Amino acid sequence: MEKLKKYLTPKATGWLAIGMGGGALLCWIALGIVYGSIKSYFTSFGANENGLGLMVILLIALMLAFFVSLLATLVSGAGNGIRLFAWKDRRPFTIAAFAVACLNLLFLCLNFRVIGFCFSLFSGNVYGALGSGASLITTLSLRLGLLQFGMFLQIALAGYQVFLMVWAKKHPAAAQGSSAFGEAPVAAAAGTVAGAPVPPQGGYTVPQGGYAPAPQAPKGEGLKKFKEFAKSKAGKLTFIGIAAALVLLIGGGIALSILTQTRLDLVSNVEYTLEGESGDAYIVMDRANVEYDYNDSDVANFVSSVSYQFEPSDGLKNGDKVVVRAVYSKETAKRMRIKIKEDVREIEVTGLTERYDSAASIPAETVSAAKAQAESLLSSKKSSILSSAYGFSYKKDKTVAGQKLVGSYFLHDEPGSYSDDEIVLVYAVTVKGQQQTSYYPEEVFEDVEKVYYYMVKVGPINDQFSATDASVSATNISYRVESDQEVAAYIKSNFSGYDKVETLPVQ
Repeated sequence: MEKLKKYLTPKATGWLAIGMGGGALLCWIALGIVYGSIKSYFTSFGANENGLGLMVILLIALMLAFFVSLLATLVSGAGNGIRLFAWKDRRPFTIAAFAVACLNLLFLCLNFRVIGFCFSLFSGNVYGALGSGASLITTLSLRLGLLQFGMFLQIALAGYQVFLMVWAKKHPAAAQGSSAFGEAPVAAAAGTVAGAPVPPQGGYTVPQGGYAPAPQAPKGEGLKKFKEFAKSKAGKLTFIGIAAALVLLIGGGIALSILTQTRLDLVSNVEYTLEGESGDAYIVMDRANVEYDYNDSDVANFVSSVSYQFEPSDGLKNGDKVVVRAVYSKETAKRMRIKIKEDVREIEVTGLTERYDSAASIPAETVSAAKAQAESLLSSKKSSILSSAYGFSYKKDKTVAGQKLVGSYFLHDEPGSYSDDEIVLVYAVTVKGQQQTSYYPEEVFEDVEKVYYYMVKVGPINDQFSATDASVSATNISYRVESDQEVAAYIKSNFSGYDKVETLPVQ
């Protein structure tokens, strides 16, 4: 033990703390580079041998830094532990150094997984390393966060020691007289006469007559000395050191509790589909896309147990607000140390197809486009029109002499109905030809023309109408309609199932 006192001095532990603080600063920078390299390699499709070689070099440096840090932390923890518990060194620095060593040792132990990954890579088990690398990326941020917090504590401790050394150099008398710096002065043995020489540290020789009873200090003398010490610079520094140690211990515990939690956002990446049209739409859940460590089976089971509610879920129209709510067991999340960041989200309903309320609300360009599609269809069906034109001689040719729009209507139904809104256009198609009036003694023909009525439906008519994608169909209604005056009555009778049948201006 006496040999340890020779080497395990406050000066030695102080310089060790400063050295570890400097090393921690370098490791802080190196960890950032290593993490970036690993993340880039395992998340990039363009990873190559050069990238892998660079990562190997960085990982070698990481391993060396890890084991050097582990050794230094063990030495620091053991040394300051001996001074704190065996030698009753209650200096704030000793307490803080021991606490920091214990926390760093814990953080280093939590990172053995990273070191195992490195050994797998160096042993030639590349595929094994790659397999663990995918899961490593998801947890590496947490592990490195713990290490960096420990490095911060070590750097702060080194800064505190540097401050003590600088202060002691500027105030040597105060530093020598205070237990906050270096070794505390050895107290005189009980029973010795004031001014008598102090026995050596190796032990005291007990006089034959024993020690005289120690004189009793006046009442209140201890409190007075404590107050004087508290007001002195050395006392203030001592209390600051104790407070700093407590802050480090409490802060470390809080940080450890926070950093070891699994934080999940259950709703931000929810994907959904809106089905139907504005006024009668409903929402369908697609997938949640919760980001977590997919190799953690417990977290995976928890995520799979989460269900989702949409409020409201149907009867939706554009502009409505829908609340997406994750439903899960709060007790299970607490037991598994899962911190739910977000479990409620509000979305706005947009992009649904809107029906027009009336004929007047239909844009003029939509009506024009529907008319153009109808006339184009009729033009393509001239042969069919001629073949269905009755009352002409089969011996003579017949032609379509022209067509006229005689009726234009808007068929409207409520949102969610089975029928699409449509524009119905009725055309009077004139066919010219000849009729045979005499067969004997000679065949006689005379020119005639007849009118046939064709109904063309174009739809669906809504705010997303596209002429090229529209459905267009034509029907010969000549067997029901024989004049322009009969058109309106036929349309209203034939489409009575619609909510509205409105007349559009004939252009």
